[in-house]
Amino acid sequence: MNQRFDTVVIGGGIVGTTAAYYLAKSGKTVALVEKGRVNGEQSSRNWGAIRTQGRDPSEIPMMLDCIEIWRGIEAELGEGLDWSQQGQMRVIYDEGMLERSEAFMPVAREFGLTTELLTPSQVAELLPHYDPRDCRGALFTPTDGNAEPEKAAPAFARGAARHGAVVMDNTAALSIDLWNGAVCGVETEQGRLACETIVVASGAWTSRLIAPLG
Repeated sequence: MNQRFDTVVIGGGIVGTTAAYYLAKSGKTVALVEKGRVNGEQSSRNWGAIRTQGRDPSEIPMMLDCIEIWRGIEAELGEGLDWSQQGQMRVIYDEGMLERSEAFMPVAREFGLTTELLTPSQVAELLPHYDPRDCRGALFTPTDGNAEPEKAAPAFARGAARHGAVVMDNTAALSIDLWNGAVCGVETEQGRLACETIVVASGAWTSRLIAPLG
């Protein structure tokens, strides 16, 4: 196999599959290569949180846009991802957590977030089976949400394929080819993929792949 694409995306988790989806949707020719199966690693084993709460201020504008995308993504993909916008709560157990939560409130106000700093009694109202004596309160953002990690990345991969992307399971990327200092391809277990751009979304394996590039 020796094929040419505009972009090769390495890694079939949520970052790689969403990159492949939006690149293919924009008209780029895309190959998505995954050493195992799509969503076979960390992307299927997280909490599925799509949140503004507790973020670094530089990340919040991106996350506000992200939440807007998630509100409509099930209809766009034509698949249920168990998207739910019921809020994110972080229960506060000690003084350090309380101080960090209080420090976030000015950030929340700056960006117009719906974040609230709840008292223990307010936590108990939202969580009736929770003993308010067990906490110092909670940070709660009603507009944050969740989706099901087992469903999200595979749905984006299928969406990418519908837009023409080639999704290659069980195809590990072995090395990245350069020509005169520029990316020109990816060597995989199934052969070489020529390309102009690479998105490396391989998680814990990223350093091993890019270290030889200097």
